Amino acid sequence: MFDASRIDDTPNTPIQLQPSKGSANISVSPTLMWKKSNSATSYSLQVATDSLFANMAFNQNGIIDTTKAITGLSNLTKYYWRVSATNSSGTSAYSQVWPFTTLPAAFTCGSQISYAGKSYNTVQIGIQCWLSENLNVGTMIQGNQDATTTVK
Repeated sequence: MFDASRIDDTPNTPIQLQPSKGSANISVSPTLMWKKSNSATSYSLQVATDSLFANMAFNQNGIIDTTKAITGLSNLTKYYWRVSATNSSGTSAYSQVWPFTTLPAAFTCGSQISYAGKSYNTVQIGIQCWLSENLNVGTMIQGNQDATTTVK
């Protein structure tokens, strides 16, 4: 005889959509997205700086939607994310662990930049950003000397 109470209605493991596995240049305030799991009533989302999730950057249960905007991530950092689904019958396994890397810090005029191992100050003039000093690209040749090339 068929016993309907014995059917396991635990949700399927969610499938991540974005950021995609191994993606780079992701905002430090990304919106993570996954596919809806059958009969899921909520989701748990974890984001960490290690693939074992010992160093959590974000950890939230009870998410109703299949997207979640998170904030507070650091620039040029590799993160790992996973999601699970829950309903009254139980909780699915976590999804695959997908890494993504955030954008480098934005450049602000007035800060220093590095080129060829040297640091240079910048200055805003009108709407343009300029070096406030000349590039040090070699030795100055005096007007009475000929340029030479030394090949090593």
